[in-house]
Amino acid sequence: MRWVFRAVFLILILIPISVIGAAFLALEDQPMVQRDVQLTPDEVQRAKTLFQEHDPRTLQNGEVKTMTISQQDLSLASNYLVYLLGGGGSVVTVTDGYLVSKTTVKLPKNPVGEYINVDLGLAQTRELPQLVHLRIGRLEIPIWIAEKGLQLALNQAYVETGSPTASEVIHKVAIHRNEIQVTYQWDANITDIVRNMLVSPEDQERLKAYHQRLTQVTANIGSRSTVSLVRLMQPLFALAQERSKTGDAVQENRAVILVLSDYINGRGLRRLAPDSEHWPQPVRHKVTLAGRKDFSQHFIISATLSMEGGNLMSNAIGLMKEIDDSRSGSGFSFTDLGADMAGTRFGLQVTTPTSASHLQRRLANSVREQDLMPEVSDLPEGLSEPEFVQRFGGVDSPRYNQLVAKIDRRVAGLSLYQ
Repeated sequence: MRWVFRAVFLILILIPISVIGAAFLALEDQPMVQRDVQLTPDEVQRAKTLFQEHDPRTLQNGEVKTMTISQQDLSLASNYLVYLLGGGGSVVTVTDGYLVSKTTVKLPKNPVGEYINVDLGLAQTRELPQLVHLRIGRLEIPIWIAEKGLQLALNQAYVETGSPTASEVIHKVAIHRNEIQVTYQWDANITDIVRNMLVSPEDQERLKAYHQRLTQVTANIGSRSTVSLVRLMQPLFALAQERSKTGDAVQENRAVILVLSDYINGRGLRRLAPDSEHWPQPVRHKVTLAGRKDFSQHFIISATLSMEGGNLMSNAIGLMKEIDDSRSGSGFSFTDLGADMAGTRFGLQVTTPTSASHLQRRLANSVREQDLMPEVSDLPEGLSEPEFVQRFGGVDSPRYNQLVAKIDRRVAGLSLYQ
């Protein structure tokens, strides 16, 4: 029996040593990819167009479609995912029958290594691509281990969510030079599955709680048709402060913003909580910030975008809208951009663990409109595209960047963030 004890002892020693050794090999001090993630208005528009062409709401259950995704769009999507994970960079290269992705994810400072560098390759088959190499740092992962791990993860997802398998949804992936074509069959159950993954039962309960409070607040306002955003924020964040005593301040604040966003923009909560159509509905009022309805809309939409997708996405979409307005709408407005930037800062700060509780207390008690929105009355607005180009030289010109930096300083100087 002595050999059994020796074997057990060796296993208990070797397993942690192997894990530690793998960590040292997987983490590195230098990034494989050095690239700053940027989202331009044109890239946001391209993503918007791609979504519109394949919007699930327009597809019939069982409908088969083919989507073409360029190498540039694959790199953009990969870089944006890396940005959400904490920073880094990614480069995707697509040649005939072969796709290579090199990705660096930045980690918090630690003694082992600050970067995870991942190099993987996929080769085209008759149906789904096959993994042909995977390297994490200096650690070469055997293909059979990687495939086994992926299969276990997919099986677990199927068990937990009832989601269709990859082969049931994606029929074929064709890898051509500089692009891939994905042929898929839409499954109507995917919408509900994804919603349930993103909006848990706990989140839906939070949304209901704040929806009910909003319904009470709007009913007590009376017959006035206009109400300040601050008037709605205070009671909802007071409830968030109370609920956070036994809960998560970040998640409570996030639910408040979602409820306010859907109310201000008239969408309702059905996309997040299907049962909400049976809840008592709040009285409709025009919500303003600094006396303007458009400011409250810009502010709360940007807050929602920033807490869901970070300031990169929020700023890019806000800028894209202003460019669109300069071409065919109300004109390019730095005032609207000020509301966008203020909302972006608000959404990030109020859902950051280190500041969520502090801002929650401020918002529940003594917040004023000038705490949310900087002074913008002296900023240009309503500029047509020719006027915008003549005065500022276009986006990213020195004059444009100087004015944006000025707005950013005003937002950073708001007392709410001091």
